[in-house]
Amino acid sequence: MKLYGQIILMSTLATLLPYAFCSLAVFLPGGRRATVGAAATIIALLAFAYAIFAIYGAGHETVFWASCSPLAAACLRVGDAPAQSSAAS
Repeated sequence: MKLYGQIILMSTLATLLPYAFCSLAVFLPGGRRATVGAAATIIALLAFAYAIFAIYGAGHETVFWASCSPLAAACLRVGDAPAQSSAAS
């Protein structure tokens, strides 16, 4: 049962990281930043605060394992690159 809970927390964390970064897109320079009103800014700040609070609530062990999984996948993927053919035409 503990493993199931850990998997659920990791999948939740995997969706919260992009959510946190996307909520900060309102503050990027350029684009339609000038047309964003005060209500959109408040909603973006609340969304970011929610994401950070939920990430913090997942616990340090879950955040550690969720950050190690892409690194492990990248290490396994390095040796899986397709071979380049050097046949002359």
